[in-house]
Amino acid sequence: MASRGPIAWFAWLVVLLAAPALSEAPRFALVPLGDLGGGESRAAGLNENDWVVGESETSAGQVEAFLWRPEQGMISLGTLGGPVSRALDINRHGVVVGESTDSQGITRAFQWTESDGMTALPTPEGAWHSAALAVNDLGQIVGTLDHGEGVHAVRWEEGRMRRLHRLPGAGPVQPLDVNERGDVVGHIVIGVDDTSASHAFYFREGLKARHLAEFRMVSALSGSAAVAVNEPGWAAGYVMLDSSRVRAFRYRPDQGLEVLEDGDALYATATDLNDDGWVTGSYIASYAADESACFWINGEWHDANHVTDFSGDWWLIQIAGINNRRHMAGYGTLYERNQAFLLRPAESSVASAPARLALRVSEEIDRADDVRVVVLVAEADTGITLHRVTFFAGDDVLGSVDRAPFEWGWEGPVGDVVTFYAEGVTRDGQRLRSPRVTTH
Repeated sequence: MASRGPIAWFAWLVVLLAAPALSEAPRFALVPLGDLGGGESRAAGLNENDWVVGESETSAGQVEAFLWRPEQGMISLGTLGGPVSRALDINRHGVVVGESTDSQGITRAFQWTESDGMTALPTPEGAWHSAALAVNDLGQIVGTLDHGEGVHAVRWEEGRMRRLHRLPGAGPVQPLDVNERGDVVGHIVIGVDDTSASHAFYFREGLKARHLAEFRMVSALSGSAAVAVNEPGWAAGYVMLDSSRVRAFRYRPDQGLEVLEDGDALYATATDLNDDGWVTGSYIASYAADESACFWINGEWHDANHVTDFSGDWWLIQIAGINNRRHMAGYGTLYERNQAFLLRPAESSVASAPARLALRVSEEIDRADDVRVVVLVAEADTGITLHRVTFFAGDDVLGSVDRAPFEWGWEGPVGDVVTFYAEGVTRDGQRLRSPRVTTH
């Protein structure tokens, strides 16, 4: 690009970064879980035996809860008489919980066991919606109930339903997980009408609490939820930091909330964590990027697409659950259809160095017209073939290029502080992101 007058100065800024830029990362092998004949499936969780649960389309066009076991493959858990059921959690003993429509069209919480099959959990007469959201290894189940008086947090144990202790919120309450100690996490709506907002909560030993002394809000910020709690009592979830960014967090009662690093993504959320504190979830790097499965180890973020071995046109969208063996279940797209998967640590525990995307920035300044011209050039490591590169100035998309040379021009006034970066997609579907380069 030609200058528009005398050039005051000329500089090259070159920075290298991988996405994520970590020297070591565990590597995983992908196990496709298949479906129930309808072509799509999504995993919601797993237990220590690698038994995975979720939902799948059937050949008859219904959506039914499934259980996948390594020795048996995927089976349907049926429904309560309606066309839809979803398995949402499973404990160490193979007890599955979720929700299903019945023959009257009412959505009801269910429990499934090998001996009894799918059975509806008890609810008061007149209830029109209930859901079993989580089960611990003692068989205690938490979920929600609505029978015309709003959404209430409830628990089921030994064939009986009880409401959880009344929580200090004016709106709906969702308990999203429970551990063996009875710690309950979830989110609660505070306020009314336009001032209402969802807040993550942590209720220590909430299943047996007689008062709210151990109840606490995880974050003062609105738009948050605690979605999982492990046996040591750590929680994970998400929090909205401002009107445009959602971040994943890990919470320890003795240390408070830790916002997890995510490569400056637009959106990141946690879905589960194991007893080692590994956190799973997904992230969206920018407005121009797709949702990607990820996990955190000791607060360090990894894109599962970069450290997973698989065959076929997979893109991993979300990791929904993790066990203490560090096996993970979730779903992605395979030839543009949602498919459930299981990730197991590969024999080689350390990934090779990740591919890198370099952003080269050249700048020409015309002092006479108070204009500067910036040329952005993106280059991948030798041997890496780029399919598309998208260029950004701040959070604004400048444009995309789908063939070499991968470059874009920008023009603006001298003195403006502008941050540029690029995101690339390789021919095999790997997503790379350059660091941000700030110019003055």
